[in-house]
Amino acid sequence: MKIRKFEADTLREAMEQARRELGDNAVILNTREVRPLPGARTGGRPRVELVAAVDTGPAVLTSPEPPAPREAETGRDQEASPALAAEVAALREALVSLVGEGVLVAHTKAAPGPERRMRDVGVDAALAGQIARSLQECSSPEEAAAQWECLFSCAAPSLPESGPAVWALVGPTGAGKTSCAARLAAAYRFREKRSVALISCDGVRIGAPEQLQRIASTMGTPFELCLDASSLSEALDRCSSHDIVLVDTPGGPPRDDGFLKGLRSLLRDGRISAHLVLPANISREARRIAVEAFSALDPQRVILTKLDEAGSSIPLLAISQEIPAAVSFVSEGQELAGGLMPADARSLALRVMEELMG
Repeated sequence: MKIRKFEADTLREAMEQARRELGDNAVILNTREVRPLPGARTGGRPRVELVAAVDTGPAVLTSPEPPAPREAETGRDQEASPALAAEVAALREALVSLVGEGVLVAHTKAAPGPERRMRDVGVDAALAGQIARSLQECSSPEEAAAQWECLFSCAAPSLPESGPAVWALVGPTGAGKTSCAARLAAAYRFREKRSVALISCDGVRIGAPEQLQRIASTMGTPFELCLDASSLSEALDRCSSHDIVLVDTPGGPPRDDGFLKGLRSLLRDGRISAHLVLPANISREARRIAVEAFSALDPQRVILTKLDEAGSSIPLLAISQEIPAAVSFVSEGQELAGGLMPADARSLALRVMEELMG
């Protein structure tokens, strides 16, 4: 591989130099702004430095002179060339454009930069490029978080002026809905001094209703078990004097149309608003499927769980762009008390920026 460095007044000029020197198959590895030294004859204007490469064999830094002519390729080399060209073409198509100049940036697997790390978890390519470039100008994760907290929409759930707020916790299997219901009940019961009732509609997971009933008994809050829409509406009538009614729903496969149809039927009472519970450690594809499926329930808020079990905080950026509503709470750990926190945009942004700049 032949690697060259070019410097010019503009990005376009640097790209043209690279094209003339290395040809149309050159791949841009990096670009950066270079500040002139004091006394330089550039009028104090910054210049653009571009590093480009073209595949010619082992990776070496070469002089501007072209390499000596190669001997005729073997049959094996001739077979590999089309495959290599196809691979390079595919990589070029996937690379992100920079600052409106159509610059392509390639990253190696050995040392992925912030932009690649964001794109790998589903962050939009253009947004990942903007964030990556801004990090070069930030002196600390706190500064970067202040700049990018606008990407995170966070808001507390609204309470009606009259009657109880009825929140049905929906989400994929294993999202932590039952634990979330218990934590919400404890937070509003003891911190906010609100009257709370708990309802379990989970007739699928063995022990889930009993677990929630024991927690309700410990907190001194009413508990109801409802397995159909009719009994749920009757239970809501009985709980009408409470400030907040939390409904724990069964989990299920988001791709199962029967499951989603049953869930919509269960929650058809107009007093109920859905709140999507989404685990932070969910895979990219599973997240996409879950968000698409449960968005049909028109969730009013999103609760992010299992932040401590996620291998990385960077996916929070992608989640923030994909979810259908603002984040109301985040949770981590196993403790009933203290594991649930109101969502804060600056705190979520800081988690991500600390990892990207670490």
